[in-house]
Amino acid sequence: MLAVGLAVLPSLGCDGCGGDQYAQRDAGTDAPFEGGAVFIEAGFDNCPSAAIEVSPSTAKIGEAVSLTGSATDADRDPLTFSWKASGGTLGSTSAQETTFTCTDSGPATLTLSVSDGVCTTMQSVSVFCLAMQDGGAAGNTGSAGGTGAGGSTGTGGSGSGGTSGGVNTCPGAEPTHGSSACPACTVANCSLGPTGTDGCCGLASPADQVLCEAAVACFAGNNCTLSGDPVGCFCGTSATSCYTVKGAANGPCVAPVVAAANSSDPTVIKGKFTASTNPLGRAVNLLNCWGSSCMTECQTP
Repeated sequence: MLAVGLAVLPSLGCDGCGGDQYAQRDAGTDAPFEGGAVFIEAGFDNCPSAAIEVSPSTAKIGEAVSLTGSATDADRDPLTFSWKASGGTLGSTSAQETTFTCTDSGPATLTLSVSDGVCTTMQSVSVFCLAMQDGGAAGNTGSAGGTGAGGSTGTGGSGSGGTSGGVNTCPGAEPTHGSSACPACTVANCSLGPTGTDGCCGLASPADQVLCEAAVACFAGNNCTLSGDPVGCFCGTSATSCYTVKGAANGPCVAPVVAAANSSDPTVIKGKFTASTNPLGRAVNLLNCWGSSCMTECQTP
């Protein structure tokens, strides 16, 4: 960045100097100054670099995520930090290290701005917020009844149940896309039962169902391919380095994919796109089912 400063210096005598001499004029009155010259000083300012560390990248509503900003400046200028979030709450908006707390389900974009007073550099990262928690532990089984005197049957003990968590309401909550006929076609043609491999039903926990549904919504909303190839929505324009270079993926569904796969390792994500027991694999399976059996009803390309 070019920095320019102006200063008026007194004129210096120059007997015998070649060329014409012109007096500097006042811009307001057009009257000449008694003497003066214009001095122009130019210099470059290097913009600072910035980076963000986030842990974890997926959190349940009400849970805090740790954010750490780092920056360097070649000019060694003092730096200021500023955080913004598309949703949720920040512990501090001006500290180098702060926290973010999820308040709504879905992806949230966190942006760090670092300024040296002249130039500002911004970096962003996504956090995926879960709406549901895993269910509670199962209750204990009551003890068997004893044998009563004279052949009568004794009374069995009663067990105490575990704490109830989120309820898996699938297939009623199965994500759909397109016309009002899409849900019925999905239920009729895609295996949504507890042992099915298509759709988001029957996953290990309600939290996994939410992750699956978020991936489906992003894939459908961005018209991803239906063959299970995530190039359009995950890899973006980095198809050649998508699974070999960490962070190369730049598609619109990177955050939901990372959350559903529970990993940011591209090679791990590639494998989970076809894993029927994983929320990400289930999301791809559902898109495949729509493409093969419900193309008209679900309005899939």
